[in-house]
Amino acid sequence: MARPSRKNMDADTPSARDQLLDATGILMTEQRTIDISLAEIAERSNLNSALVKYYFGSKNGLL
Repeated sequence: MARPSRKNMDADTPSARDQLLDATGILMTEQRTIDISLAEIAERSNLNSALVKYYFGSKNGLL
């Protein structure tokens, strides 16, 4: 399956990396802690938790 080119992507659609960062920020704010799980981040972002390792190397890299 071919990956869509950047010019075909909707300009208003955040990248998966941005979705993970946004979801993490929202969860930390709501829970008032940095102790959140990858499962919570994945659920909030509607993405697979393996993408954290892909984009950031680890949960610590994301934080």
